[in-house]
Amino acid sequence: MKRVAVCVAVLAVVLFAFTPARADSAGNVNFFLGQKSLDLSNQNVSDLDQVEDQLAFGAIMSFGADDWPVQIAADVLVTADETTIAGDTITSTTFEFDAGVRWLIYKKGKIFLYVGAGVGVIGAAAEIESGPFTADDGDASLGFWADAGVFFRLGKAFNIGVDLRYSDASVDLEFAPGVVAQDLNAGGFSYGLLIGFGW
Repeated sequence: MKRVAVCVAVLAVVLFAFTPARADSAGNVNFFLGQKSLDLSNQNVSDLDQVEDQLAFGAIMSFGADDWPVQIAADVLVTADETTIAGDTITSTTFEFDAGVRWLIYKKGKIFLYVGAGVGVIGAAAEIESGPFTADDGDASLGFWADAGVFFRLGKAFNIGVDLRYSDASVDLEFAPGVVAQDLNAGGFSYGLLIGFGW
Protein backbone atom coordinates (compact mmCIF):
# COMPACT_ATOMS: atom_id res chain seq x y z
CA MET A 1 0.00 0.00 0.00
CA LYS A 2 2.90 2.35 0.62
CA ARG A 3 3.95 1.97 -2.99
CA VAL A 4 0.42 2.79 -4.14
CA ALA A 5 0.27 5.91 -1.95
CA VAL A 6 3.59 7.16 -3.33
CA CYS A 7 2.45 6.62 -6.93
CA VAL A 8 -0.84 8.43 -6.36
CA ALA A 9 0.98 11.32 -4.68
CA VAL A 10 3.38 11.67 -7.62
CA LEU A 11 0.51 11.74 -10.10
CA ALA A 12 -1.34 14.35 -8.02
CA VAL A 13 1.73 16.62 -7.87
CA VAL A 14 2.20 16.37 -11.64
CA LEU A 15 -1.43 17.23 -12.29
CA PHE A 16 -1.51 20.23 -9.98
CA ALA A 17 1.83 21.49 -11.27
CA PHE A 18 0.48 21.71 -14.80
CA THR A 19 -3.01 22.95 -14.01
CA PRO A 20 -3.52 26.25 -15.86
CA ALA A 21 -4.30 29.22 -13.63
CA ARG A 22 -5.52 31.32 -16.56
CA ALA A 23 -8.91 32.82 -17.25
CA ASP A 24 -8.92 31.34 -20.77
CA SER A 25 -8.74 27.73 -19.60
CA ALA A 26 -10.97 25.04 -21.07
CA GLY A 27 -11.92 21.57 -19.98
CA ASN A 28 -14.47 18.81 -19.54
CA VAL A 29 -15.59 16.70 -16.60
CA ASN A 30 -17.54 13.68 -17.83
CA PHE A 31 -18.85 10.94 -15.57
CA PHE A 32 -18.45 7.39 -16.89
CA LEU A 33 -20.82 4.44 -16.52
CA GLY A 34 -20.21 1.19 -18.36
CA GLN A 35 -18.37 -2.11 -18.23
CA LYS A 36 -14.79 -3.27 -17.88
CA SER A 37 -13.71 -6.61 -19.34
CA LEU A 38 -10.66 -8.15 -17.69
CA ASP A 39 -8.46 -10.97 -18.96
CA LEU A 40 -8.04 -13.35 -16.00
CA SER A 41 -7.03 -16.44 -17.96
CA ASN A 42 -3.42 -16.38 -16.71
CA GLN A 43 -3.94 -17.28 -13.05
CA ASN A 44 -4.06 -20.24 -10.65
CA VAL A 45 -7.38 -19.46 -8.94
CA SER A 46 -9.84 -20.77 -11.51
CA ASP A 47 -12.95 -19.16 -10.02
CA LEU A 48 -11.62 -15.66 -10.69
CA ASP A 49 -12.59 -15.95 -14.34
CA GLN A 50 -16.23 -15.69 -13.23
CA VAL A 51 -15.77 -11.99 -12.44
CA GLU A 52 -14.09 -10.91 -15.67
CA ASP A 53 -16.90 -8.56 -16.72
CA GLN A 54 -17.42 -5.83 -14.13
CA LEU A 55 -19.64 -2.79 -13.71
CA ALA A 56 -17.45 0.31 -14.15
CA PHE A 57 -17.98 3.89 -13.08
CA GLY A 58 -15.74 6.93 -12.69
CA ALA A 59 -14.81 10.29 -14.16
CA ILE A 60 -13.03 11.25 -17.39
CA MET A 61 -11.53 14.73 -16.96
CA SER A 62 -9.48 17.04 -19.18
CA PHE A 63 -8.30 20.60 -18.64
CA GLY A 64 -5.85 23.09 -20.08
CA ALA A 65 -5.48 26.50 -21.66
CA ASP A 66 -7.31 27.33 -24.88
CA ASP A 67 -4.07 27.61 -26.85
CA TRP A 68 -2.52 24.33 -25.62
CA PRO A 69 -2.16 21.65 -28.33
CA VAL A 70 -3.25 18.99 -25.80
CA GLN A 71 -5.01 18.98 -22.45
CA ILE A 72 -4.03 17.36 -19.19
CA ALA A 73 -6.03 14.17 -18.60
CA ALA A 74 -6.99 13.00 -15.10
CA ASP A 75 -9.24 9.95 -14.94
CA VAL A 76 -10.58 7.77 -12.14
CA LEU A 77 -12.19 4.38 -12.77
CA VAL A 78 -13.56 1.84 -10.27
CA THR A 79 -15.11 -1.54 -11.08
CA ALA A 80 -16.74 -4.33 -9.06
CA ASP A 81 -18.39 -7.70 -9.50
CA GLU A 82 -19.61 -10.52 -7.28
CA THR A 83 -20.68 -14.07 -8.03
CA THR A 84 -21.44 -17.30 -6.17
CA ILE A 85 -20.11 -20.64 -7.38
CA ALA A 86 -20.86 -23.90 -5.50
CA GLY A 87 -21.49 -21.92 -2.33
CA ASP A 88 -18.31 -19.84 -2.62
CA THR A 89 -18.78 -16.08 -2.89
CA ILE A 90 -16.22 -14.29 -5.05
CA THR A 91 -15.91 -10.51 -4.97
CA SER A 92 -13.52 -8.66 -7.25
CA THR A 93 -12.75 -4.95 -7.65
CA THR A 94 -10.30 -2.88 -9.66
CA PHE A 95 -9.33 0.78 -9.63
CA GLU A 96 -7.40 3.19 -11.81
CA PHE A 97 -5.93 6.63 -11.11
CA ASP A 98 -4.81 7.72 -14.57
CA ALA A 99 -2.90 10.78 -15.72
CA GLY A 100 -1.69 11.81 -19.17
CA VAL A 101 -2.67 13.96 -22.12
CA ARG A 102 -5.76 14.13 -24.30
CA TRP A 103 -5.92 15.42 -27.87
CA LEU A 104 -9.07 16.96 -29.26
CA ILE A 105 -8.57 15.62 -32.77
CA TYR A 106 -11.88 16.82 -34.20
CA LYS A 107 -14.21 19.64 -33.23
CA LYS A 108 -17.00 20.81 -35.47
CA GLY A 109 -19.98 22.63 -34.10
CA LYS A 110 -20.92 20.79 -30.94
CA ILE A 111 -19.22 17.49 -31.79
CA PHE A 112 -15.94 16.68 -29.97
CA LEU A 113 -13.75 13.68 -30.88
CA TYR A 114 -10.68 12.88 -28.77
CA VAL A 115 -7.91 10.39 -28.06
CA GLY A 116 -5.75 10.17 -24.94
CA ALA A 117 -2.92 8.20 -23.36
CA GLY A 118 -0.74 8.16 -20.28
CA VAL A 119 0.28 6.29 -17.16
CA GLY A 120 -1.69 5.28 -14.09
CA VAL A 121 -1.77 3.54 -10.76
CA ILE A 122 -3.87 0.46 -11.52
CA GLY A 123 -4.85 -2.13 -8.94
CA ALA A 124 -7.11 -5.06 -8.16
CA ALA A 125 -8.46 -6.86 -5.12
CA ALA A 126 -10.34 -10.15 -4.73
CA GLU A 127 -12.03 -11.98 -1.89
CA ILE A 128 -13.18 -15.60 -1.81
CA GLU A 129 -15.56 -16.71 0.94
CA SER A 130 -15.95 -20.46 1.37
CA GLY A 131 -18.07 -21.32 4.39
CA PRO A 132 -16.37 -19.94 7.50
CA PHE A 133 -13.12 -19.33 5.62
CA THR A 134 -12.18 -16.12 3.78
CA ALA A 135 -9.15 -15.46 1.59
CA ASP A 136 -8.42 -12.05 0.12
CA ASP A 137 -5.60 -9.93 -1.24
CA GLY A 138 -4.96 -6.78 -3.25
CA ASP A 139 -2.13 -5.27 -5.24
CA ALA A 140 -1.41 -2.30 -7.51
CA SER A 141 1.33 -1.15 -9.86
CA LEU A 142 2.15 1.47 -12.46
CA GLY A 143 0.74 0.81 -15.89
CA PHE A 144 -0.44 2.56 -19.03
CA TRP A 145 -3.77 3.48 -20.57
CA ALA A 146 -5.20 4.83 -23.82
CA ASP A 147 -8.69 5.94 -24.74
CA ALA A 148 -10.82 7.40 -27.50
CA GLY A 149 -14.28 8.86 -27.45
CA VAL A 150 -16.79 11.31 -28.74
CA PHE A 151 -19.26 13.56 -27.00
CA PHE A 152 -21.86 16.10 -28.02
CA ARG A 153 -22.35 19.48 -26.37
CA LEU A 154 -25.99 20.14 -25.57
CA GLY A 155 -26.61 23.79 -24.86
CA LYS A 156 -23.64 25.74 -23.53
CA ALA A 157 -22.15 23.20 -21.14
CA PHE A 158 -23.88 19.79 -20.98
CA ASN A 159 -21.98 16.83 -22.51
CA ILE A 160 -23.20 13.38 -23.51
CA GLY A 161 -21.15 10.75 -25.33
CA VAL A 162 -19.23 7.46 -25.23
CA ASP A 163 -15.69 6.42 -24.26
CA LEU A 164 -13.59 3.33 -25.10
CA ARG A 165 -10.33 2.71 -23.24
CA TYR A 166 -7.66 0.08 -22.64
CA SER A 167 -5.35 -0.17 -19.65
CA ASP A 168 -2.61 -2.58 -18.60
CA ALA A 169 -0.80 -3.25 -15.32
CA SER A 170 0.40 -6.52 -13.76
CA VAL A 171 -0.52 -7.42 -10.17
CA ASP A 172 -0.06 -10.49 -7.96
CA LEU A 173 -2.81 -11.72 -5.61
CA GLU A 174 -1.83 -14.19 -2.88
CA PHE A 175 -4.76 -15.94 -1.19
CA ALA A 176 -2.77 -18.55 0.73
CA PRO A 177 0.70 -20.14 0.61
CA GLY A 178 0.95 -21.77 -2.78
CA VAL A 179 -2.30 -20.20 -4.00
CA VAL A 180 -1.07 -17.19 -5.94
CA ALA A 181 -2.55 -15.55 -9.01
CA GLN A 182 0.51 -14.02 -10.67
CA ASP A 183 0.83 -11.45 -13.42
CA LEU A 184 -2.87 -10.65 -13.51
CA ASN A 185 -3.78 -7.72 -15.70
CA ALA A 186 -5.70 -5.31 -13.46
CA GLY A 187 -6.52 -3.30 -16.55
CA GLY A 188 -8.64 -4.30 -19.51
CA PHE A 189 -11.09 -2.92 -22.03
CA SER A 190 -13.65 -0.44 -20.67
CA TYR A 191 -16.52 1.07 -22.59
CA GLY A 192 -19.50 3.11 -21.55
CA LEU A 193 -21.53 6.30 -21.55
CA LEU A 194 -20.34 9.79 -20.67
CA ILE A 195 -22.49 12.46 -19.05
CA GLY A 196 -20.95 15.70 -17.78
CA PHE A 197 -20.16 19.29 -18.50
CA GLY A 198 -17.54 21.46 -20.19
CA TRP A 199 -16.35 25.05 -20.19
